[in-house]
Amino acid sequence: MPFKSKAQQGYMEAHKAELERKGVNMKEWEQASKGKKLPARAPKRKPK
Repeated sequence: MPFKSKAQQGYMEAHKAELERKGVNMKEWEQASKGKKLPARAPKRKPK
């Protein structure tokens, strides 16, 4: 799964050890996002 924004990528990099203990594969996220241009922040979701 690729990162949605630079903010998300920064958060996940800062909390890498904690997330990996919870089972998140950071290498998979980094590979999926490689070469993509990410916005600074992800757009807000529309309410249903």
